[in-house]
Amino acid sequence: PIGVGLVQAVVHETGCIICLSSDWRLGHDYMELGKQLNLPIMFETGHEELEYRGDEIKKVVDGIKPDKYAILDDIGNSQAQMLVSQQGNLVEVDSNNGVSYKNYLDLIGILK
Repeated sequence: PIGVGLVQAVVHETGCIICLSSDWRLGHDYMELGKQLNLPIMFETGHEELEYRGDEIKKVVDGIKPDKYAILDDIGNSQAQMLVSQQGNLVEVDSNNGVSYKNYLDLIGILK
């Protein structure tokens, strides 16, 4: 719940919206999950078997063309899964501890 609260604070401070990616979208309706977590989850990545998660994210970003975006990911090899052009947008979460205050600050730094 602390991590969700930090993401809610990022949304409140930046006005960002959320695209759900990775395993979270499997077995969950992203709109319903957004309602349950009180988060504006407006998109989800595709279900294609693309080589990198970054390719899935790029398709969404290219489609909605946001001014700014951040990627929040808890996979230990996140950098390897993202495209080179996405590295500056990546905030990597510790898989064991979840979203931290440092992650919150990093997200704010990217999105403001």
